[in-house]
Amino acid sequence: MEIENVNPKPTVGAQGENAASRETEVQARAAWTALADPGDVTAGKLVEFFGPVSALDRLAELAKTATEPDDVKIRSCFRPFVLPPSLGKISGWILRFQHLELSRELDLLAEAGGTLLIPGDANWPETLDTLGADKPLALWVRGNPETVKETEVEGAVALVGARSATRYGVSVAGELGYGLAEKGIWVVSGGAYGIDAAGHRGALAGGGKTLSVQAGGLGELYPAMNASLFAQILETGAIISEMPWSQTPQRRYFLSRNRLISALSQVVVVVEAGARSGAISTANHGVEQGRAVAAVPGQVTSCASVGCHELIRQGATLVTSPDDVVELMQPLTASARPRNGGPDTSQNAEGVVSRSLFSGLMKPETSKVLDSLPKRVWAQPEKIAQKAGLGISATLSELGLLELEGRVEAWEGRYRLAQVPLSSA
Repeated sequence: MEIENVNPKPTVGAQGENAASRETEVQARAAWTALADPGDVTAGKLVEFFGPVSALDRLAELAKTATEPDDVKIRSCFRPFVLPPSLGKISGWILRFQHLELSRELDLLAEAGGTLLIPGDANWPETLDTLGADKPLALWVRGNPETVKETEVEGAVALVGARSATRYGVSVAGELGYGLAEKGIWVVSGGAYGIDAAGHRGALAGGGKTLSVQAGGLGELYPAMNASLFAQILETGAIISEMPWSQTPQRRYFLSRNRLISALSQVVVVVEAGARSGAISTANHGVEQGRAVAAVPGQVTSCASVGCHELIRQGATLVTSPDDVVELMQPLTASARPRNGGPDTSQNAEGVVSRSLFSGLMKPETSKVLDSLPKRVWAQPEKIAQKAGLGISATLSELGLLELEGRVEAWEGRYRLAQVPLSSA
């Protein structure tokens, strides 16, 4: 793929002094959203170090060879930048680059009247810069792009919680969304079933100020059963993603998406959540980003509120009304720093955050491969590697280990998830 041959149709926010240079940066950043997984710190640092265009040019050089480049060649190409010890994901970028159809993705966005925002655009929310190297490389937007910036200017609250919410949780989320929107405050959530949808609907009823962050591309909004809700959101707000138009959601993308929901907000409110709900990860991201974190209490015997009660025990503020939430709001800047209190988080030597309520023991590479394997049909290693964002060698290594553990089946050089035998009971 030659970047100069790409013809981006979507409009971009800010006008640079050199329009051609700006257009090239837009194309490069759009390409990077297709190559690196969301929140990839290595990709973010590479783009910061070389600039998006130069970093992409170096990757393009590596992608010219038919065989997978060895570690020496990869490290040499990116000197003087120091790459991490494992280069599996860089090999994955190369593989994805070789199959990239960027012009098609941008054309589809344009046909839907979409917008591609990049840092420096007038409508880019600077609050995302609190994420540092794992901030989005670009935002794909459907709806009014000005509303993305308005979350920063007018204030926003993240309303998140369980998909399998109770009537109590849905009622509280709807009331909070309505009350906040009525006060002119934006409600940010993920568009999922349960608490997310209730918060969005409440905000729509209270003034329409709501924004949804997707865990996949904007071509097929997820979940499809919320299509009417998404249509209403697009009338007054926006739906955004850091992924290309055609990208399908994968399990790991939902957790990385959560950091954007919290970063766009001044307060993260968990309305209802079980002990291992994904909403807990949004709260933990909020702590890392210096956001106020709050939780709504439920019945002490309710499994649906265990996560909320644990958050409150760890320092989250107990809230029961829109007024309680508004009291926690403060002006945000790009230089916001984490405050004391809230769920306990820590970093290991590689900078990976260990979250007290939502942590796993599986290596990221292993999780990516498992997430990319089909359940019934057989897939070639190259297809698995491309979906996982890893090189073929790294993917084969993970597949071999997973096969030994009995979690993956192999047949004539192809793989799928191990089939769980039916119980004879």
